[in-house]
Amino acid sequence: MINISFFSDYLTEFLDINSIVGGILIVISIMIYFSELVQSDGILNLKKSMFFWISLGALFFYIGVIPVDVIAKFINFGVVLRVITLLLNLLMAGFFITGFIVSEKEYNR
Repeated sequence: MINISFFSDYLTEFLDINSIVGGILIVISIMIYFSELVQSDGILNLKKSMFFWISLGALFFYIGVIPVDVIAKFINFGVVLRVITLLLNLLMAGFFITGFIVSEKEYNR
């Protein structure tokens, strides 16, 4: 909130620091979820859990997007940035679709 109020023009600029910090927090949350999953009995039915597939898709997306956002601040990527983001979105959507197809209702509670 302080960043929006004092340091940037939020109407005309992309708030890249907010995107980077948010992505890092999401990656940390997913890693905590995976560490709890490994220590529980949920690992036995991993492929049938929709939460696993959604977390995996978001993890791959943000692990790819965070470095691109950091580097894009200093280097003008142009079309390459759009292609990388598109490919990461397709990868994430593929994991989501896999989760919806493979998951079973009793493992998603």
